[in-house]
Amino acid sequence: MLSIRSIAFLILIGTASQSIAQNGLEGVIVETYYITDENDSTDILSGQHLPVGTTTYRIWADLAEGYKMQIVYGLAEHPLKIESTTPFVNNIRGGSHRGDQLSHVKIKQQTVALDSYLTIGSGSVRHLAVLKENDPDGSEIAGKNNDGGSARISGGLLTNNSPEMGVPLTDADGLIASPTVPSMVFFQIEGKEFANIQNSGSFIIDDGSYAVLTGVQGVDEFNRVLVAQITTTGDLHFELNFQLLAPYGGVERFVARNPDQSGMEFTHPELTYPRKNTSQNSVLDTQDQ
Repeated sequence: MLSIRSIAFLILIGTASQSIAQNGLEGVIVETYYITDENDSTDILSGQHLPVGTTTYRIWADLAEGYKMQIVYGLAEHPLKIESTTPFVNNIRGGSHRGDQLSHVKIKQQTVALDSYLTIGSGSVRHLAVLKENDPDGSEIAGKNNDGGSARISGGLLTNNSPEMGVPLTDADGLIASPTVPSMVFFQIEGKEFANIQNSGSFIIDDGSYAVLTGVQGVDEFNRVLVAQITTTGDLHFELNFQLLAPYGGVERFVARNPDQSGMEFTHPELTYPRKNTSQNSVLDTQDQ
């Protein structure tokens, strides 16, 4: 089986000579997608109890104009880490470990829309993902569009409008209907941490990746591409590495720590969360927009 290093080499052939720093990664956004309330906590169909205050985060790559997200990867010198101090929440009745295979029908049922998964651009098998604040077409998963879960809550679930989560899911769900979504490929990653309710809350990869080899742009003018959705009762931590396709025909690779001197690796402080000042080793910002 090819290692991620071999796969990356094959992808880079014919483009590496054109790769120069163009600042393709403008940042990483951690969106508070939803926070559960008492009604959501009544549902027992997901396989895991969702206590009040369980938080769903969406992690976005904020790309410069014309750039495409191609690969999220981990290498021995640049491990990919997505972790929580408590297990990831995974929905066993309708969830999936990958966004491009999440049922567009089942996300309207109970709390399936809060499932934890990996993705590049998709929010279900028939939805592209967009930040809630930039969603133009309202919501089809929350409130009256939700089945109310096991308790058949009148008015449906996912109705919390707490200000800490920004736009309520009843107003916008961050999903745009699409007949097709980007098809992902996985290299030496099983993703079982995002499919099993009995998980450690730790996803660390040092020789693997998930990708859309043709690349993905955001669905609006801001060019933000969803790379993961994580639901947890605990604290979130990640260290991410991206390979981008550049509009000038080359690639750019951004790593969480210690870029090499090849001229093809760069870094950005927001690839690590909570955000730290690496020179002073202190947390700068753990609050997000």
